Amino acid sequence: FSLYLAVAMVALAVIFAGQFRKPGDSAKRRMALFAVVAFLGASYLILDLFCSAASLPFFRVRSAAARLGQSGMLFSQVLDTSRAIKTGNYPRPFFVRENAAALDRLHLLRTPLVRTREIGKLRHADAGEEMATGWCDGLTNGNDGTRVAWGWAALNGRHRPADAVLLAYADARGEWTAFALSDAVLDRPDVAKTFRSTEQLWSGWSAVFPRDAVPPGAEISAWAVDAKDAKFYRLQTLQRLFNP
Repeated sequence: FSLYLAVAMVALAVIFAGQFRKPGDSAKRRMALFAVVAFLGASYLILDLFCSAASLPFFRVRSAAARLGQSGMLFSQVLDTSRAIKTGNYPRPFFVRENAAALDRLHLLRTPLVRTREIGKLRHADAGEEMATGWCDGLTNGNDGTRVAWGWAALNGRHRPADAVLLAYADARGEWTAFALSDAVLDRPDVAKTFRSTEQLWSGWSAVFPRDAVPPGAEISAWAVDAKDAKFYRLQTLQRLFNP
């Protein structure tokens, strides 16, 4: 919208100058006209620069939300990622799931959709200083029989926050099975300060999931998602997390 306003202001300035000027104008009148036009032009330019500078922080949060939506699409065939898709991609999750599946069948997606919930069958590794770092800070009871996990995750190798965080539980054999995906991006100024990078400001995450999504007594882990390469990095926790 602001681009249309800029073009309109140029046209209006020309029209104004043409209407205001008269044949045989004195030098003083021409100078006054020039001063008015210069003042209006400078005022518009300064206000536009202030507006642009104020919008820069929103680029990072919108980028983080868009990558969360991409991660939601990546897992849309095996998990209920409706909240993640709504947050950063499209208001109709079923539309995204159906069209993503169709594109995947035609091999038109650069990163194929995930078709399994078993972490062992996907590219995965433990988080480290080189590629990814992060923590699952806590797990608590939410409203209406839900549970909430939260923390932060950063992809050091890409110099940005993780695209999303995948939650998994250990089965009887100790194999990890995914059951939920984070559905919100949170600001973490403490993480940005530690990394000395404003790019990591929106590295916080949270995930809401039903209590019955995890077997009683199962251990829970969190994995940073790199949606571009479909690779996952296990985050650290302050203590081992179990579903009571």
